[in-house]
Amino acid sequence: NPDTGSGQPNPMANEHARRHAGCTKEEVLGVLRRNGKALVEYVAGLSDAELDLITAGTLNIGASPGLLTFSSPWAFTQTSSGVLNIEIGGASTAQFDRLQIDGAATLGGTLHVTFLGGFVPSHGNTFAIMSYGSHTGAFASVNATGAAFTSTYSPTNLTLTAAIAPEI
Repeated sequence: NPDTGSGQPNPMANEHARRHAGCTKEEVLGVLRRNGKALVEYVAGLSDAELDLITAGTLNIGASPGLLTFSSPWAFTQTSSGVLNIEIGGASTAQFDRLQIDGAATLGGTLHVTFLGGFVPSHGNTFAIMSYGSHTGAFASVNATGAAFTSTYSPTNLTLTAAIAPEI
């Protein structure tokens, strides 16, 4: 984990990236952040392929709920075997996980939603869980216990809308 726990990027991980790319500190292009905390700096000179996150496993946003940001030029790909876990603890933006991708998002696999603190969404509640510069693909399935969601993919974001069946 490149996070030192101090809110600053791990200097050893960043120094390795700088040496690998032949860059100096002044050539840093941006930072991968979680809830505003710097995790990894990325530097000029890396190829686009070295700036892409490709996940075939499980991605948890963290900080329950949290925000994970991939600043440009990072791209994000979730393969068909990948799982993105999103936690929702309320209807306001600060109460649910969000993934912000400034670059391109390629989506596949599963989106799994978990509710925090006993929260149950009301029919029609919307959750803008992901923003992106552009996207291709879609999650093959959206799973949640106790609720169903419709997924709306716009050119710049993914919004989940709760579709709760009325109790009889």
